[in-house]
Amino acid sequence: MTVADLQLFLGSLGGALLSSGAKQVATEIQDLSHKLDVFRGMKLPLFTEFLIEAEAYKNNRPIPQKKASARSAKSSVDPETLNRAIATAKHLLNSATDHNLTVQEIENQLQQFNDLTKPQLESIAQAIDITTKFKSKLDALAKIKKFIVDQKGFYERSQV
Repeated sequence: MTVADLQLFLGSLGGALLSSGAKQVATEIQDLSHKLDVFRGMKLPLFTEFLIEAEAYKNNRPIPQKKASARSAKSSVDPETLNRAIATAKHLLNSATDHNLTVQEIENQLQQFNDLTKPQLESIAQAIDITTKFKSKLDALAKIKKFIVDQKGFYERSQV
């Protein structure tokens, strides 16, 4: 979601308030919406960080430092790598019915996920229909592995 989306929402809210007779509030909201034009293309999380930094600067407080390691790790993995990782996860999940696929082989193929970030692992999990939340990157890795291994176990038990 971007600031442009927020502007659309504020514009709609301003219109509704204007039609209900709250002209003063409607005018203020529409004015705010117009003043956000400079930030139109900015994603909301980034805009939120900007507002926090601006408030800290205005009140002469230290500006909160961003987590450099998470950002650099996120930018170091290109979208193609993420797409390959998603394809690997889907392939492993679809291959869970293959008797030749071992848990060790699943673990070996999932090693490539170690360089991914938590948000990227969440994308992979979503792609293979894992809906739980993850506490950390390690938690995400463990749950993806468990999900695939469990699928294999369910299939094998059903064949007995």
